[in-house]
Amino acid sequence: MTDAVAASPPLSAPRRRGGGRIVLWLFALALLAVLGWRGRQAWQAWQAQAAAAARDQAGQWHALDARIEKEIGPFSGQAARLAEIPGVDAVAAAELIAEIGVDMTRFPSDAHLVSWAKFCPQTHESAGKSKSKGRGRGNPWLAGTLGRIAFANSRADTFLGARYRRLARRRGKQKAIVATGNSVLTVVYLLSDPMATFCDLGPGYYESRINVHRRARDLVTQLQALTGQHIVIRDGKAVITDAAA
Repeated sequence: MTDAVAASPPLSAPRRRGGGRIVLWLFALALLAVLGWRGRQAWQAWQAQAAAAARDQAGQWHALDARIEKEIGPFSGQAARLAEIPGVDAVAAAELIAEIGVDMTRFPSDAHLVSWAKFCPQTHESAGKSKSKGRGRGNPWLAGTLGRIAFANSRADTFLGARYRRLARRRGKQKAIVATGNSVLTVVYLLSDPMATFCDLGPGYYESRINVHRRARDLVTQLQALTGQHIVIRDGKAVITDAAA
Protein backbone atom coordinates (compact mmCIF):
# COMPACT_ATOMS: atom_id res chain seq x y z
CA MET A 1 0.00 0.00 0.00
CA THR A 2 2.79 2.38 0.94
CA ASP A 3 4.67 1.47 -2.23
CA ALA A 4 1.58 2.14 -4.37
CA VAL A 5 1.08 5.56 -2.82
CA ALA A 6 4.76 6.39 -3.27
CA ALA A 7 4.68 5.28 -6.93
CA SER A 8 1.63 7.44 -7.78
CA PRO A 9 2.34 10.86 -9.43
CA PRO A 10 2.06 13.90 -7.20
CA LEU A 11 -1.29 15.68 -7.14
CA SER A 12 0.26 19.07 -7.80
CA ALA A 13 1.59 18.08 -11.28
CA PRO A 14 -1.67 18.80 -13.19
CA ARG A 15 -1.92 22.04 -11.27
CA ARG A 16 1.53 23.09 -12.53
CA ARG A 17 0.60 22.26 -16.14
CA GLY A 18 -2.60 24.31 -15.86
CA GLY A 19 -0.67 27.20 -14.42
CA GLY A 20 1.76 27.03 -17.35
CA ARG A 21 -1.09 27.34 -19.81
CA ILE A 22 -2.42 30.36 -17.97
CA VAL A 23 1.02 31.98 -18.07
CA LEU A 24 1.25 31.32 -21.82
CA TRP A 25 -2.18 32.80 -22.40
CA LEU A 26 -1.30 35.89 -20.36
CA PHE A 27 1.96 36.27 -22.29
CA ALA A 28 0.11 35.92 -25.61
CA LEU A 29 -2.46 38.53 -24.56
CA ALA A 30 0.27 40.92 -23.48
CA LEU A 31 2.09 40.38 -26.78
CA LEU A 32 -1.08 41.02 -28.76
CA ALA A 33 -1.70 44.18 -26.75
CA VAL A 34 1.81 45.45 -27.46
CA LEU A 35 1.52 44.57 -31.15
CA GLY A 36 -1.91 46.17 -31.33
CA TRP A 37 -0.60 49.34 -29.74
CA ARG A 38 2.32 49.43 -32.15
CA GLY A 39 -0.02 48.64 -35.05
CA ARG A 40 -2.26 51.53 -34.08
CA GLN A 41 0.77 53.78 -33.89
CA ALA A 42 1.95 52.63 -37.33
CA TRP A 43 -1.55 53.10 -38.77
CA GLN A 44 -1.82 56.61 -37.32
CA ALA A 45 1.64 57.48 -38.66
CA TRP A 46 0.69 56.19 -42.11
CA GLN A 47 -2.54 58.18 -42.04
CA ALA A 48 -0.61 61.33 -41.14
CA GLN A 49 1.86 60.74 -43.99
CA ALA A 50 -0.96 60.07 -46.47
CA ALA A 51 -2.78 63.24 -45.41
CA ALA A 52 0.42 65.29 -45.77
CA ALA A 53 1.06 63.80 -49.23
CA ALA A 54 -2.54 64.56 -50.26
CA ARG A 55 -2.16 68.16 -49.10
CA ASP A 56 1.10 68.51 -51.01
CA GLN A 57 -0.46 67.02 -54.16
CA ALA A 58 -3.49 69.30 -53.87
CA GLY A 59 -1.17 72.28 -53.56
CA GLN A 60 0.72 71.18 -56.66
CA TRP A 61 -2.54 70.79 -58.59
CA HIS A 62 -3.70 74.26 -57.55
CA ALA A 63 -0.35 75.74 -58.58
CA LEU A 64 -0.54 73.94 -61.92
CA ASP A 65 -4.12 75.14 -62.53
CA ALA A 66 -3.08 78.70 -61.71
CA ARG A 67 -0.17 78.49 -64.14
CA ILE A 68 -2.42 77.09 -66.89
CA GLU A 69 -4.92 79.91 -66.37
CA LYS A 70 -2.08 82.43 -66.54
CA GLU A 71 -0.69 80.93 -69.76
CA ILE A 72 -4.11 80.61 -71.44
CA GLY A 73 -5.11 84.15 -70.45
CA PRO A 74 -3.92 85.85 -73.69
CA PHE A 75 -5.91 83.27 -75.67
CA SER A 76 -9.11 83.41 -73.64
CA GLY A 77 -11.14 84.53 -76.67
CA GLN A 78 -10.03 81.56 -78.76
CA ALA A 79 -10.60 79.19 -75.83
CA ALA A 80 -14.13 80.55 -75.35
CA ARG A 81 -14.96 79.94 -79.03
CA LEU A 82 -13.58 76.41 -78.89
CA ALA A 83 -15.60 75.71 -75.73
CA GLU A 84 -18.76 76.20 -77.82
CA ILE A 85 -18.05 72.91 -79.59
CA PRO A 86 -20.02 70.03 -77.98
CA GLY A 87 -17.72 67.90 -75.85
CA VAL A 88 -15.06 70.61 -75.52
CA ASP A 89 -14.68 71.97 -72.00
CA ALA A 90 -12.14 74.49 -70.68
CA VAL A 91 -9.47 71.80 -70.27
CA ALA A 92 -9.97 70.40 -73.78
CA ALA A 93 -9.92 73.93 -75.26
CA ALA A 94 -6.61 74.65 -73.50
CA GLU A 95 -5.19 71.36 -74.78
CA LEU A 96 -6.24 72.12 -78.36
CA ILE A 97 -4.61 75.54 -78.20
CA ALA A 98 -1.47 74.10 -76.62
CA GLU A 99 -1.07 71.38 -79.26
CA ILE A 100 -2.27 73.22 -82.39
CA GLY A 101 -1.79 76.89 -81.59
CA VAL A 102 -3.91 79.82 -82.69
CA ASP A 103 -2.06 80.81 -85.86
CA MET A 104 -3.79 78.90 -88.65
CA THR A 105 -2.03 80.71 -91.46
CA ARG A 106 0.56 77.93 -91.58
CA PHE A 107 -2.22 75.60 -92.78
CA PRO A 108 -3.54 76.56 -96.23
CA SER A 109 -6.83 74.81 -95.52
CA ASP A 110 -8.61 72.70 -92.94
CA ALA A 111 -7.57 69.58 -94.89
CA HIS A 112 -3.92 70.47 -94.29
CA LEU A 113 -4.58 70.71 -90.55
CA VAL A 114 -6.32 67.34 -90.56
CA SER A 115 -3.46 65.80 -92.54
CA TRP A 116 -0.87 67.30 -90.16
CA ALA A 117 -2.72 65.82 -87.18
CA LYS A 118 -2.85 62.42 -88.97
CA PHE A 119 -6.62 62.23 -88.51
CA CYS A 120 -7.33 61.05 -92.02
CA PRO A 121 -6.72 57.69 -93.74
CA GLN A 122 -3.53 57.29 -95.72
CA THR A 123 -3.65 56.27 -99.37
CA HIS A 124 -0.65 54.48 -100.88
CA GLU A 125 -0.45 54.06 -104.64
CA SER A 126 1.71 51.42 -106.26
CA ALA A 127 1.62 50.15 -109.86
CA GLY A 128 -1.50 52.20 -110.51
CA LYS A 129 -3.38 50.66 -107.58
CA SER A 130 -4.42 52.67 -104.55
CA LYS A 131 -4.48 51.04 -101.13
CA SER A 132 -6.07 52.70 -98.14
CA LYS A 133 -4.07 52.43 -94.93
CA GLY A 134 -4.85 53.45 -91.39
CA ARG A 135 -4.02 56.91 -90.16
CA GLY A 136 -0.37 57.73 -89.48
CA ARG A 137 1.29 58.49 -86.19
CA GLY A 138 0.63 62.06 -85.20
CA ASN A 139 0.68 63.99 -81.96
CA PRO A 140 -0.44 61.52 -79.25
CA TRP A 141 -1.60 64.28 -76.88
CA LEU A 142 -3.76 65.86 -79.58
CA ALA A 143 -5.12 62.43 -80.52
CA GLY A 144 -6.06 61.78 -76.88
CA THR A 145 -7.91 65.10 -76.64
CA LEU A 146 -9.81 64.47 -79.88
CA GLY A 147 -10.65 60.95 -78.73
CA ARG A 148 -12.15 62.27 -75.48
CA ILE A 149 -14.18 64.84 -77.42
CA ALA A 150 -15.49 62.13 -79.76
CA PHE A 151 -16.38 59.88 -76.81
CA ALA A 152 -18.20 62.76 -75.08
CA ASN A 153 -20.34 63.18 -78.21
CA SER A 154 -21.00 59.46 -78.68
CA ARG A 155 -24.33 59.68 -76.81
CA ALA A 156 -25.11 63.36 -77.32
CA ASP A 157 -27.91 64.67 -79.53
CA THR A 158 -25.54 66.73 -81.68
CA PHE A 159 -24.22 66.66 -85.22
CA LEU A 160 -20.94 65.17 -84.00
CA GLY A 161 -22.83 62.56 -81.98
CA ALA A 162 -24.96 61.59 -84.99
CA ARG A 163 -21.83 61.39 -87.15
CA TYR A 164 -20.11 59.13 -84.61
CA ARG A 165 -23.07 56.75 -84.25
CA ARG A 166 -23.72 56.69 -88.00
CA LEU A 167 -20.13 55.61 -88.73
CA ALA A 168 -19.74 53.33 -85.69
CA ARG A 169 -22.60 51.13 -86.92
CA ARG A 170 -21.07 50.66 -90.38
CA ARG A 171 -17.32 51.04 -89.96
CA GLY A 172 -16.58 50.40 -86.28
CA LYS A 173 -15.88 52.62 -83.29
CA GLN A 174 -12.21 53.24 -84.05
CA LYS A 175 -12.90 54.69 -87.50
CA ALA A 176 -15.84 56.62 -86.10
CA ILE A 177 -13.52 58.29 -83.56
CA VAL A 178 -11.08 59.25 -86.32
CA ALA A 179 -13.87 60.67 -88.51
CA THR A 180 -15.36 62.62 -85.58
CA GLY A 181 -11.93 63.97 -84.70
CA ASN A 182 -11.57 64.98 -88.35
CA SER A 183 -14.77 67.01 -88.09
CA VAL A 184 -13.63 68.59 -84.80
CA LEU A 185 -10.36 69.72 -86.39
CA THR A 186 -12.29 71.23 -89.30
CA VAL A 187 -14.42 73.21 -86.85
CA VAL A 188 -11.30 74.29 -84.91
CA TYR A 189 -9.76 75.59 -88.12
CA LEU A 190 -12.87 77.56 -89.06
CA LEU A 191 -13.23 79.01 -85.54
CA SER A 192 -9.76 80.52 -85.81
CA ASP A 193 -11.49 83.44 -87.51
CA PRO A 194 -12.36 85.97 -84.77
CA MET A 195 -15.69 86.69 -86.47
CA ALA A 196 -16.70 83.01 -86.66
CA THR A 197 -19.21 81.46 -84.27
CA PHE A 198 -20.16 77.82 -83.82
CA CYS A 199 -23.61 76.60 -84.89
CA ASP A 200 -24.49 72.97 -84.37
CA LEU A 201 -26.17 71.39 -87.40
CA GLY A 202 -28.18 69.09 -85.13
CA PRO A 203 -28.57 65.31 -84.97
CA GLY A 204 -31.06 65.25 -87.87
CA TYR A 205 -28.73 66.86 -90.39
CA TYR A 206 -28.06 63.67 -92.35
CA GLU A 207 -31.73 62.66 -92.46
CA SER A 208 -32.73 66.12 -93.69
CA ARG A 209 -30.42 65.77 -96.69
CA ILE A 210 -31.83 62.42 -97.79
CA ASN A 211 -34.02 62.47 -100.89
CA VAL A 212 -37.03 60.50 -99.64
CA HIS A 213 -38.33 59.50 -103.06
CA ARG A 214 -34.93 58.36 -104.31
CA ARG A 215 -34.38 56.41 -101.11
CA ALA A 216 -37.76 54.74 -101.52
CA ARG A 217 -36.92 53.74 -105.10
CA ASP A 218 -33.61 52.28 -103.94
CA LEU A 219 -35.35 50.22 -101.25
CA VAL A 220 -37.94 48.97 -103.75
CA THR A 221 -35.16 47.86 -106.09
CA GLN A 222 -33.51 45.97 -103.26
CA LEU A 223 -36.80 44.29 -102.28
CA GLN A 224 -37.45 43.23 -105.86
CA ALA A 225 -33.96 41.73 -106.10
CA LEU A 226 -34.46 39.79 -102.85
CA THR A 227 -38.05 38.59 -103.32
CA GLY A 228 -38.34 38.37 -107.12
CA GLN A 229 -41.67 40.22 -106.94
CA HIS A 230 -42.69 43.35 -108.79
CA ILE A 231 -43.17 46.22 -106.34
CA VAL A 232 -44.39 49.73 -107.06
CA ILE A 233 -45.03 52.74 -104.85
CA ARG A 234 -48.55 54.15 -104.91
CA ASP A 235 -49.63 57.00 -102.66
CA GLY A 236 -46.56 56.56 -100.49
CA LYS A 237 -47.13 52.82 -100.00
CA ALA A 238 -45.29 49.82 -101.44
CA VAL A 239 -47.67 47.60 -103.41
CA ILE A 240 -46.86 44.14 -104.81
CA THR A 241 -48.22 43.80 -108.35
CA ASP A 242 -48.17 41.12 -111.02
CA ALA A 243 -44.94 41.22 -112.99
CA ALA A 244 -46.89 40.70 -116.24
CA ALA A 245 -49.06 43.71 -115.54
